[in-house]
Amino acid sequence: MNETEILQNKMLEWNKQSEAYLKKIEKELEQLNNMVLPTTDNGLIAYYTYSFNITYREAEENLIIGNLHVQNRTNEMVNNLSICLLIQTTDSYQFSGKYTTVNSGPQSKSDAVYWKRIDMDEEEGAYWFTLMENKTLAPSETISFSDFSLAWEQGRNFSCRVNGLIYTEKEEGIAALNAINIHTEI
Repeated sequence: MNETEILQNKMLEWNKQSEAYLKKIEKELEQLNNMVLPTTDNGLIAYYTYSFNITYREAEENLIIGNLHVQNRTNEMVNNLSICLLIQTTDSYQFSGKYTTVNSGPQSKSDAVYWKRIDMDEEEGAYWFTLMENKTLAPSETISFSDFSLAWEQGRNFSCRVNGLIYTEKEEGIAALNAINIHTEI
């Protein structure tokens, strides 16, 4: 056998191996496509993204600017979505965000406001919000309670933890994957 024939035989062997691998992959993909994915208790998840603005200037306030994201990992629409932000602190602070109340409209016409604040049996530090009536959470969609803020005076100690819970017509009290924690000491 000359060198050309040896190379041709090796190429034929590699082609056969490649075809066998491709058939195996196609078979595996077909099995995956036919699988019915089970629903899990973790079909909805929530998590925070946030930043801190800590200042040492006397005329300014310290801030936490946060977003609570809710992701629908199910294949069903989610109706009647509510969230609860639990702010645990003994220190004074001011809370603000993009939401409406029962007696008011959006804070500004340019804000995309999807949330309405509701008064539940008000536990101190519990802020309850529900999606507006015409808004649902589609499969694979993420919606956010965006740009809420906690502000406190500069020049004093502050300690705070913000937890989040999700509620739907089917699920109650799904905890956010993370929390916001801060402790400052002067």
